Amino acid sequence: MGTKGVGPWHAAAVEYAALTKRSVRLAGSARGGSAIELWNPTDGTVWKSLSGVLDRVGNDAGVFLWYQGEANCGKGQDQYLANFKDLTKRVRQGSGNPGMTVVVVQLSAHQPGYVLDKEPPAPKRLARGSESHVMQMREIQRQCVLADPQAILVTAMGRKTQDYWHLSTEGQIELGREIGRALAARLHKVDTAWPGPVLDAAMLSEDGKSVTAHFAEVKKLSGITAADFCVVSGAGPSAKIQAVASKAEALGNSRITVTFDEAVQLPASLVYGAGDAPAATLVDEAGNRAPAVQLEITKGRMPEDQVTAATNGAGIGHHSKAK
Repeated sequence: MGTKGVGPWHAAAVEYAALTKRSVRLAGSARGGSAIELWNPTDGTVWKSLSGVLDRVGNDAGVFLWYQGEANCGKGQDQYLANFKDLTKRVRQGSGNPGMTVVVVQLSAHQPGYVLDKEPPAPKRLARGSESHVMQMREIQRQCVLADPQAILVTAMGRKTQDYWHLSTEGQIELGREIGRALAARLHKVDTAWPGPVLDAAMLSEDGKSVTAHFAEVKKLSGITAADFCVVSGAGPSAKIQAVASKAEALGNSRITVTFDEAVQLPASLVYGAGDAPAATLVDEAGNRAPAVQLEITKGRMPEDQVTAATNGAGIGHHSKAK
């Protein structure tokens, strides 16, 4: 694929095999820089290559690993969910496995100008009116998982990169090991402390300038960074920023208070993973990284400081409530 280092899949297989004591076979097909529209039967080589893999593997295929989305940032995003549903349907049919588990990897940081072995440029400062189609795509990827009961989400955010898009070898291995832990937990109920923290509730204060955020699947949050949070308009995946957090601090073990300089205008969603290249430093007590989430802000009672469930690693939908 024209990049240095390795991908995450080998590390995922090694971790999964070690945790489950099962043998693993990897088979795959990849095409760098390809939009999801190219993975359809009409446009040729990309799908032809993948369907050939499915023909060889047959009913042995148990998991479909999907790490794509960069080429759809800012274009074709409206149809991404429908294209994803169609692709996974064809993969499941081709493998004879209608209940096949799908792993979606959420996009890493995008840092134009990053050069290997040199200090990366400082991320562009976010402000009201800024747009990030990478941020929007991360939320669309999360929605793909929420719409598929057999899918799970693992984020590439916050891991070391080697250039403007791609993770370094160290980052790929870290990502792969989390995928392995996720699959062991999901498929075989192995206690791997996965999933990690997922934003699952956002309540607006009376003065409208702060939001209390609750994270599922966590006993103790750490790595809180204000620059990771912003507000976008509306309740769906959005690229346009309405307000940027000026402060974020812990409120117990599973909650954060995020403060803004001006009142938040509803309808709006709180974002974790703001902009193209968020620091994404938020982790739980086991070191699992929080995925990017855009969650509708509501008014009402502050969520309790207690553990809630998000077994798919993607949290809950915009109009659901923490349970």
